[in-house]
Amino acid sequence: MDQRPCDQVKELARDHLCDIDDKIRELQSLRNELRTLVRRKAGRDHGNKVCSLIQVD
Repeated sequence: MDQRPCDQVKELARDHLCDIDDKIRELQSLRNELRTLVRRKAGRDHGNKVCSLIQVD
């Protein structure tokens, strides 16, 4: 049995919503990681050294 065009559009829209939700979760995770990094590294006094947020170890 073939789907009606409207059903296909709804399914496609639901797929896009799932993709968007996945991206939002990923961005929230990245935001939390960066927030933690900033709290740990940027709050310390490093004198005249390169900021540890941009220094490559």
